[in-house]
This record gives sequence, C-alpha cells and structure tokens, in this order.
Amino acid sequence: MKNAIVLFFLLGWTTWGFTQPTNFALDELKKKYEKGEYYNAYVLASELLQRDSFLANVWFIKGKSGAELFLYDRAYEAFQHIISLGKEKDYPDFFFDLAEVSRSLGKYDEALAYYHFYQFLDVPQKTKEKLKKAAYYVEFKDSLLHLVQSYDSTFEISHLPMPVNSPYSEFAHLERNDSLFFTSIRPLYDKDPEHLLGNEFFSSLYVLRFGAFGYKKPEKLPYPFADKNKHVANLVFNWDGTEAWFNLCEQLAETKFRCDAYAIKKMSTGKWSRPAYVPFNLPGYSTTQLAYARDSLGNEILFFASDRPGGYGGMDLWYVVKKGDKYGQPINLGSFINSPGNELTPFYDSANKTLYFSSDYWIGLGGYDVFYAKGFYNKWEKPHNLRKPINSPAHDVYFFLAGDYGYLTSNRKGSFALKGETCCYDIYAFNIVPKQKKEDSLAHLPSSEPPHDDLKTRITSLLPINLYFHNDYPDPKSRDSTTQSTYQENYELYIYLQDKFIREYSRGLEGSAKEKATKDMEDFFTTEVTGNYQKLLEFLPLMLEDLKNGSKVVLTIQGFTSPLTTTEYNLNLAKRRIKSIIQFLKQYQNGVFVPYMQGDTPALRIIEKPVGEILADKTVCDNPHDQRNSIYSIKASRERRVQIASYQSTFNKVPVVQSIPIARFSTHDVMITSLHDSCKEITITNEGTGTLEIKRIFASHPWVKFNYDKTQILPKESANFRLCVDFDQLKKSKLALLYLETNEPISNIEVIYLRDDK
Repeated sequence: MKNAIVLFFLLGWTTWGFTQPTNFALDELKKKYEKGEYYNAYVLASELLQRDSFLANVWFIKGKSGAELFLYDRAYEAFQHIISLGKEKDYPDFFFDLAEVSRSLGKYDEALAYYHFYQFLDVPQKTKEKLKKAAYYVEFKDSLLHLVQSYDSTFEISHLPMPVNSPYSEFAHLERNDSLFFTSIRPLYDKDPEHLLGNEFFSSLYVLRFGAFGYKKPEKLPYPFADKNKHVANLVFNWDGTEAWFNLCEQLAETKFRCDAYAIKKMSTGKWSRPAYVPFNLPGYSTTQLAYARDSLGNEILFFASDRPGGYGGMDLWYVVKKGDKYGQPINLGSFINSPGNELTPFYDSANKTLYFSSDYWIGLGGYDVFYAKGFYNKWEKPHNLRKPINSPAHDVYFFLAGDYGYLTSNRKGSFALKGETCCYDIYAFNIVPKQKKEDSLAHLPSSEPPHDDLKTRITSLLPINLYFHNDYPDPKSRDSTTQSTYQENYELYIYLQDKFIREYSRGLEGSAKEKATKDMEDFFTTEVTGNYQKLLEFLPLMLEDLKNGSKVVLTIQGFTSPLTTTEYNLNLAKRRIKSIIQFLKQYQNGVFVPYMQGDTPALRIIEKPVGEILADKTVCDNPHDQRNSIYSIKASRERRVQIASYQSTFNKVPVVQSIPIARFSTHDVMITSLHDSCKEITITNEGTGTLEIKRIFASHPWVKFNYDKTQILPKESANFRLCVDFDQLKKSKLALLYLETNEPISNIEVIYLRDDK
C-alpha cells in the first residue's frame, strides 16, 4: 500500500486462457502476485476458481489482490470463501486483512470483531505492526463507533465532472490563477519508441483553465513539467509562482515506485529552468507530495512525505526550512502526527496554522482518512478526524483548501472507473458552509482538543485513563475476585518499586543499551504510571461536579492482565483490579461518591468488564522463569492495568430525571466443551431506568449460532438468549466474539470465551 499510493497507479491486465495446465497456472499466479502484478493475479485467480472453487490459496490471492486494487467487495467475498473452507488459520494475518477490507466497505461492527479475532487466535507468525494496529482499533473502538455516527454539515461535497475526471486516476490538485493543476494517470495512446517504460499507463501533469462557460479540456503541461522516461506528479508552487516543485518517479516494479523531488525556477525571460534535484532527497527512498508554507519571518517551509529512516512508521511527514536558495536538514513532524502506519499528502493552512494530511492508521472510516492538527514545525496538537462527508470508507487524500472551498482526492463509490466502482481516484470539490459552532463528537479519539470551559469536553478529553499495577497485585496469589485494597495503595507500592524495575529491566545490559533501558523505564513510570494517576485525580472532581448537577453517569471500567499464569486466574485478577478502583472511589474525599452509588437507581453506576489476558500483546513473554521479560519489561507492565474506558452521562445542568437503559450480560465466560454441551443460556438484564432495545446481536464467526426471545427489555427485567456451537464447523475449541447493539449511548462488545476444561 505504501508504494502504491504514491502515484495511485492504475495498471492494465492480461486475460488468461483456460488451456494452460492447472499446475503451471498456479505457479504463474503465485509469481504474478509476488511481483505485485495484482490485476493479472486477480484475473487469473478468478478464472482458476471457475474451474475449481475449493482452491483456498487461489481465493486468498484473489482477496489480497482485490484489496490492493481497492475492489473491496470482491476481496471481502474471496475472504469469506476461505472461512467457508475452514482455511483461515493457514494465513497468519487473515483476520487483520479481513478487518481492513470490512472497514473499507463500511462494515464497522464486523471490522471490530475481526480485529479482536486477529488478536485472539493462536496463530504463529502474525505481523507485529498489524497486531499493534488491531490492538489500537480494539482499544479505541468507541472512537470508531462515534466517528461512524458523526457528520460535519459545514462541508458540502461534489464530484467534478468529465473532462476534469476520467475513468483513470486524477489526484494532487491545486488551484492557482483561475486554473486547476493536477496529476493524471492515462494510457499511452501514442507509443513512443524512446520511452524506457514498458508500462501502458503514464503519470503526467495537467492544467484545467476555467472558462466563462464552464470547464475546458485539460491540457498536458510541456517540459520542464514533463519527462519522457519518468512519471511526473505532485506539482506545488511557491507563494508568488516564481518557483515550483514536483516529483519524478521511477518504476521499480509493476506497482512499486520511488520518487524524488525536483525544483524549477522562473527565469527573467519568463521561461522555466531545467529541473534541479533538491538536496533533501535521500537516495533509495521516496521524497514525495511536497506542500508549501511560510512562517511569520518569511522563511519558506516545505512539508513532504517520505519512507526514509528515522520515522515512526512506513511513510512519515517531514519538513525542511528554505532560506534563499539553501535548504535545511529534514525534520520529522513527530509522533503526534506520524503513526506506526502511513501519513501522506500534507497541506498547510498558514492563516489558521493548521496542517491537513491523510493517515491509514489513526482511527478512521476507511483506508486513508483526512485529519487536521494545529501547530507548526514539529510542535503539534494531536490530530482530529475531519469526519464525513470529507472522509468515507474508501481512500480520502490530498485535502486542499482555497478559502471557503477546496478539493479532495477520493476513490469512493461514485468515482469514474473502468473496473470496479472504487478502483480509481477522482477529484472532488467541497464548499464550507459557516455555522456558529462545530462540535467534536469524537470524545474518545486519542487527540487533544483545545481547552473549552465545557464540562463534557473536559471530562471526555481525559479518557481513556490507564491505571497500572505491579505484577499479581492486588492480593498476590489470591484466587478471589474481590479485594479491600484501593488503587491508591497499589499505585504507591508500584512507584516504590520503580528502582527495582529499572534495575531488573537493565540487568545484563551494558553501555548505551543499559542507558536506553533505564531511560525507557523511567519514562514509562513518569509518563504512563504517574501521568495516568494524575489524570485520574483531575477526572474525579469533574465527575463529582457532573453528579452534583443531577446527571446520571455510567462508568465503564475494564481490567487487563499480562499473559502470565492461566486464563481463569487472570480473569479473577482483572476483577480484583477493577474492585480496587471502586474501593478508591468509595474512600475518595471521605466517601463523597458513596451516596451516588447507592439505591435501586444509583446516579453513578459502574459497569465492570474483566478482560484478563485475552487482549494482551501476543509478543509479551509468559515464561515465569524469565522475569526480566515476563514481569519487569515495559511490554508486560503495559498489560497490567485497569482502564476507565467510557463515560456516559446525561450532563444535566439542573437536577432532572433521565431514562438510561443499561445492558449487562450474566457472564463473560462461557465454556462449551463437547457436542453434548453445545449450548448455553445467557441472560441480558436491563439495570437502567429506560427501556432497553436490542437492535442486533452479531456473532463474529459462522460456527456460533444464537437466538433470543425479546427485542425490548423493561427496566429491572431480563431476557435470555441461547448460544450454541456448530461442532460440524468447529473442530476444536476456539474464541468467539459476540457483539450486542442496543439503544444505549455507547454500544458494547462482549468477549465470550469458548474453551476446553480438560
């Protein structure tokens, strides 16, 4: 994906006949796929499957190729065939790939389930980076669900017609002097024997003049804005149009490119100079998608995307300062902007000191979403998603602002395409309609909103709060599910052990490695252990203020453990950790919260969700004899936590009575061990004050069957549903997810354990 999106390339494909022997065709299919010839691989796979629909490897290549070609619905169908064949465990990253495709189709509940499944299944050789992203989406699932429901009505978006867009790909647009400049990938109708590329498609720069009677036909820009032997893309001008930069890209393989930045200047004759290779290119890596800005001192800044070393993920955003004809050293924008994934297509709005860019990692609706962040140079606030309609389940990139309107590149449904409705990129225009106040509905998105004197914003901006514990605390070696200790006691013990953690974590290391281990552990205790405790102390007075206003509050607390010891032991440990938080609340300020926690309809209701080890990083050591890694490592330490995950409140300004439905499962731990014990009854109780509506129950795997007897549950009433396993499809016990969608303010995902007691 990283290299494909640099040019958003559209490739041709070859039709394969049925006369080739199957073994030869399978070998050819594998070669085409491994070389990145995804169209050829996709078409050949489709033809082979017409002959034999039981070839799981062929379905897999068709699905992966379809995903690379943005044919999301066909990729999803191919992956579902693999599940029906029972071959999903043959591919270590299968459920991650299916989650990503599901998200690109807008199947967000399924995507969350598959992200969970990818973490849970005990399949070796899973990709570390993909595990990290899956864990991120699981942890911030509420942010995704909020984002799905969010819409920014200040944006009105429209699809530019032909001849601006074509059935191929148009992108990298900018408006200047009543003209729209953009990049387009179009076929080489005129075969030029001097061309060094064997490709039938070529990337070039175009300009569209705005006429009095509408759009004129786009014109291809001549030299020096063109090159016979390299792809040209991503044009940008300086403030007065006397200098410009663009990319010249070489084709390394059919869908892999490497791009360099070049500069040209307008000479006194009015002509443009030859393209000059800029000094901040790095041989062997891409320097692409430049964006121009100026600071208050008149210095010129060029933002760009690059996969060069020193970043945080695949493609990162960087900048250089230009003074006169001299460029400074490239500087990374930092981890607030750059993620473990890819960040692309920067645009800087100097008037509002806001950076716009696209990311495929931060919580988003699809492949790439557009985000914005306030700041400059490498000092940034955390990014915010621009939401719908700017973003969609497809790729949304190249956000360009031109006052109260702008442009966007997207392959969303409705784009012109020759093959598949989301195969190709088009340019979209948007207008900004003013309104009094833009509200941020992403309360749980991991970002920092500028402070407002608003109780709801102040509370939700602190979430989630992760509170860490020493190994096996509270009450070590206990199998109880409750405790009398408070989190404050556990926090103070943990801080007291900081020196021991540093000593054990750096044991056996020398020199710079020892210094790094020491600093990393010190940073963990300062930033995460102490930092989150301080967030808790900020959070509690705000919650108290909300309760005093007469609000009804539901607090969801999740308990996690490292993978050390057994699943059953860790579930009880997770429950004890949650109870220590509740004990802390009861003793806070001489019991100020206790009256709100009492009665049949308490104002403060706590939902306890003991997760245990099931979401723990699979790379965390679980060997009790390797204490450095299983107890004293930062990885293991991060898993030993309780998370205040969500805060649901009526946020009343004056005391009023509100009806809030609250669903609680009778158990999180279902054991189904044999054909004779293939079904269990689970109860849903409405512990709230309003009618609970069950909209849907979704199982993440076809071997889980269920039915239920009520769709509406009155306060204090219960309903049962029957959970069964089809053992014809399930050969041995696995882990399943059950997704319950209700009319609660925030949906819940419940983890159901299916395991063998032998």
